[in-house]
Amino acid sequence: MFNRMLAFSLGNRGLVVLAALALMGAGWAAWQRLPVDAFPDVSPNLVQVFTVTEGLAPEEVETFVTFPVETAMGGLPGVTAVRSVSNFGLS
Repeated sequence: MFNRMLAFSLGNRGLVVLAALALMGAGWAAWQRLPVDAFPDVSPNLVQVFTVTEGLAPEEVETFVTFPVETAMGGLPGVTAVRSVSNFGLS
């Protein structure tokens, strides 16, 4: 089977070149019609929220600032994970 295909290709070089050009032209035409959505946005979806609360201990920052922000952010559609850190005066 392969020998017959090889013999046909060698005997009809013009036809093989024409078929290759037709395939390249069809590929180029398809590439031109490719919608922009075919190239996905690969940037990470990340939101960072910093809050400064002077004079509060880490436990108070977590109770009064971090937990309410986490609760509000966790209720948004499409949110898969919420992480937080509470330090002295900073959430």
